[in-house]
Amino acid sequence: MEDQVYQSLTELEQELKDLKTVKDFYETLRQTGDQLLTKVDTAVIDQQQKLEQIRKNQEKATNKHKQQLQDATNTLLQKINSQIKEITQKTEAYATIEKDMGANAELLEAKIQEVVGSFEAQVQQLNEQTAQQQETVQEQYDKNFKRFQDSLEEFENAVRRFKPQIETIEKNTKELRDDMVGNHRELSIKLSKLDDLETKLDTLHQLTEKNHQETTQANENLLEVVKRYINWPWRKVK
Repeated sequence: MEDQVYQSLTELEQELKDLKTVKDFYETLRQTGDQLLTKVDTAVIDQQQKLEQIRKNQEKATNKHKQQLQDATNTLLQKINSQIKEITQKTEAYATIEKDMGANAELLEAKIQEVVGSFEAQVQQLNEQTAQQQETVQEQYDKNFKRFQDSLEEFENAVRRFKPQIETIEKNTKELRDDMVGNHRELSIKLSKLDDLETKLDTLHQLTEKNHQETTQANENLLEVVKRYINWPWRKVK
C-alpha cells in the first residue's frame, strides 16, 4: 500500500512538472505574440507619422508657391499701374504737343504700341512663370503621393508577412488552452484519487494504531495472567 501511494505521488509530481513546462511555454508564446503586436503597432504609428509629415510638406510647399505667385502678381500689378500712369502722363504730354504742334500722332501711336507690347510681353512671361510653378507643385505632389503609395504598399506587405505568424500564434494558443483544460481535468481526477488514497491511508493508520493498542493491551493482560499464575498459592504449597 505504501509503495502504491509513493508511486502515485511520484506520478503526480511529474505531471505537475509537465504542467509547469506547458505553462512556461504558453507564457513564452504569449510574450512572443505581444512583441509581434508591438512591432505591428510601431509600424502603423511610423506610417501615420510619415503620412502626416508628407501632408505638412505638401501644405508648406503649396503655401510657399501661393505666396510666390501672389508676390509676383502684386509686383506685376504695380508695374502695370506704374506704366499706365506713365502712359497717361505721356499721352497727356503728347496731346499737349499735338495740340501745340498739330503733328505728332504717329510718334504717339508708336510709343503707345511699344508700351503695350512691353506690357503684353511681361504678362506672357508671368503666365509662363505661373505655369512652370504649377508644374513644379504638381510634380512635387506626384512625387510625395508616389512615396506615400510605396510606403502604404510596404506597410501592407508587412501586415501580410505578420498575418501567418499571428494566425499560428492564435492557433497554438487555442490548442494550448484546450490542452491545459484537459490537463486540469485529468489533474482534478488524480487529485480526487489522491484524496481517496489519503483517506484509505488514514483509515489504515487508524486500524494499525488500534491493532497496536489491542496487541499492547493483550500482552499486558497476558503478562498479568502469567504473574498471577506464578504467584498462585497452590504453587507455593507444592
